[in-house]
Amino acid sequence: MSPRCSSFAWCRANAHGTKYADILFRPVSEPNGDAVRTPLILFDGVCNLCNGWVRFIIRHDPNGIFRFAAQQTPTGQGIIRDYMSNASPLPSVILIDDNAIYAESDAILQILGRLAPPWSWISLLRIIPRRVRDACYHFVARHRYQWFGRTDVCPVPSADIRSRFIG
Repeated sequence: MSPRCSSFAWCRANAHGTKYADILFRPVSEPNGDAVRTPLILFDGVCNLCNGWVRFIIRHDPNGIFRFAAQQTPTGQGIIRDYMSNASPLPSVILIDDNAIYAESDAILQILGRLAPPWSWISLLRIIPRRVRDACYHFVARHRYQWFGRTDVCPVPSADIRSRFIG
């Protein structure tokens, strides 16, 4: 089954405008070969805004449904190589869930939609056309290091949440 995709260079539109991936979806696995439980969020591990976003999700996801991997880790790089090799530039937040891959504003809204209210209500912004949402996403993404800074290395998660991170 092909994944649904959002805003990646490797997606192409069919005659009806629906996007399909040019790759076949296969389960994501950890370096030891174990399958990764999804939903999985790939994030820019050196971006302070992205790390803050991950901390926000962890605080508002008490059931621990989301797993995380920094794009800079070997596991993150492997997933990118296997699933998004033609994506350029790479979005700072990517959501892989079952047979779907979401990026940019779609990823943000999908993630928020799974959190408890009031955060889930923000996902109603899907009624705004993707082109407009993604323009806002790109504006923030382009300036994120300037506004929020960056670190030289990916932060190490604390012991109580380490099991939610792969790689």
